[in-house]
Amino acid sequence: MQWPKVSILIPTYNRPRLFELALNSALEQDYKNIEIVICDDSTNDETAQLVEKYQLNHKNIFYHRNEQRLGQFNNDVRLFELAQGEYINYLMDDDLFHPNKISKMMRYFLSEDGSLVALVTSHRQVIDEHGNHIPDLSVTAKLFEKDTKLNGRDAARFMLQNNFNFIGEPTTVLFRKSDIERFGAFAGRDYGCNVDQATWLRLLGKGSLVYCSDTLSYFRLHGNQQLVSTKMVLKGAADYEHAVLHATSEDFFSTNETAYIQTIRNCLKYSLGVLTRTTKTEQLTEEDLWDFEEIRELSKRLMRRLPYPSQVNELPLVSVLIPANDPRYLQSAVDSVLMQTYPNVEIVVCDASTNDSVQQSLLLYTTRHSNIHYIRNESNRKVDSMQTCLNYAKGELISFLLDDDLFHENKLEKMVRYYLTQPNVKLISSFLQPFDDTGKTVDITGWPTPLFNEDRLVLARELGDLTLLNAQNIIGEPSAVLFVRDALGEQFGYFHGERYDALSALASLLSILSEGNAIYIAEPLSYIRQRVEHNEQKTKIIARAIPELFHLIRAAHDKGFLVGELQYKKSLLNHIRQVSYLMDALLDRGQLDESLDKGAVEREFATSIATILS
Repeated sequence: MQWPKVSILIPTYNRPRLFELALNSALEQDYKNIEIVICDDSTNDETAQLVEKYQLNHKNIFYHRNEQRLGQFNNDVRLFELAQGEYINYLMDDDLFHPNKISKMMRYFLSEDGSLVALVTSHRQVIDEHGNHIPDLSVTAKLFEKDTKLNGRDAARFMLQNNFNFIGEPTTVLFRKSDIERFGAFAGRDYGCNVDQATWLRLLGKGSLVYCSDTLSYFRLHGNQQLVSTKMVLKGAADYEHAVLHATSEDFFSTNETAYIQTIRNCLKYSLGVLTRTTKTEQLTEEDLWDFEEIRELSKRLMRRLPYPSQVNELPLVSVLIPANDPRYLQSAVDSVLMQTYPNVEIVVCDASTNDSVQQSLLLYTTRHSNIHYIRNESNRKVDSMQTCLNYAKGELISFLLDDDLFHENKLEKMVRYYLTQPNVKLISSFLQPFDDTGKTVDITGWPTPLFNEDRLVLARELGDLTLLNAQNIIGEPSAVLFVRDALGEQFGYFHGERYDALSALASLLSILSEGNAIYIAEPLSYIRQRVEHNEQKTKIIARAIPELFHLIRAAHDKGFLVGELQYKKSLLNHIRQVSYLMDALLDRGQLDESLDKGAVEREFATSIATILS
């Protein structure tokens, strides 16, 4: 019989002792037709000198030394290009082969239906640096007690749905070279971490998988492996998202749409966990930040694949809460809610006016629309009115609407879609567009521009830190935000047990962000009316907010925001700068005495400066 040639490919880098053990395990194979190709990426000559001695007695060893270091992935690709065999089995320079590995696996390719087999794998034994056996990990546990053949697409679906590489590392698998164009690539993309899984997915789209129950390779765990680094964890998350996104190109889920939806949800949850853990790491490189952005972009594309419930009773109830004390614009605000494309909405209007004008303006609405609820509030303070609205709200999701603002007709639908498709999101905000009494949008000097150019997931710490560093509420005014009711674990205007009056909205938004992450939508989905009296009130509100913001910055720092001391001090310093500008303006107007609580400002200034200088 003419035995097909098998290429055993050994990428190596500065590990001559372990490499020699791997090389000997390849030379001990009982299969008849083997070539051993070595690609040396080392920075010294130790491996080259070792190989030279072996080549004296083994003509099937082919050695290639890279002129410049290629790195692990490109070294693997170079080996694939150099291989002359019909079949390929990688052997990592710290792993080992069982002597019967190649012969036992090749019999499946040489069987009557061998042309339908795409790859053969086996149980692999975990060993330590000294070759001692380690108990099976969850990912290496034996799957079957006897050799088993699996449908390739079923195997791929299982691997993706569970983010579980049961097939094994490159050392474990034997495959036909002609079945793939490039090692480590799937759907036109070179993978940064999951190069083995990319290859297995490509192969599983072509044929079946054979699992050998015998232990035919040994996977060594030791402290110098790259998979423990932040860099590789980020790249692995991006690889996983890309694989799930493009799984449909190989028809892995064509017969099971439900499984694909669950796979997307599992993938998004995993990626969000990676981002959340990694953002706590201070030492992120420029490449890490690029990987962050890729994960976010892939997450957004995956979210678009998820279905949106079509039945109203399947959708979460959204409570739109309108604290009202002026009837002039209230009907327009209510109309903008009634025109929403999202169908499952209740409207709660809390009347804080001093007469019956608000109630009269709503009479026609409450008689025609059973989902509009009117409540009379005893207090005329806005923060109390907002809490009263919350007390009466029944919705899983909450969106405030100030009585002179408006919603875009698609606001709730777009925001709820993100809530339903992105795990652990507690708050969704969008750009808030100013408009005048004629209904025209206006540009205002100093008005915040959109935070981002496109919709994106924002980590809680990232958005909270950005807000506190800018010393202003860039998360969104109440009319811009949708949030999860249960995420606001205390009364409106409180942050971890302390009440804020001038900064009630910001305090509550930070409280919500303490429970989860956010989505920011770049397009304007809410509109804020610009009125002359707003400008007159603005300076007074800012003046009252000065001591509160100092206090809120410190409280947020204590609760996990502004973790780095440099960020914390810069936030306090930025607020001091803004206070200086305000005080200068108040002095020019002769309003300094009447607008500021001088004692509170003096105390907060002193505490903040002492913190900055410490």
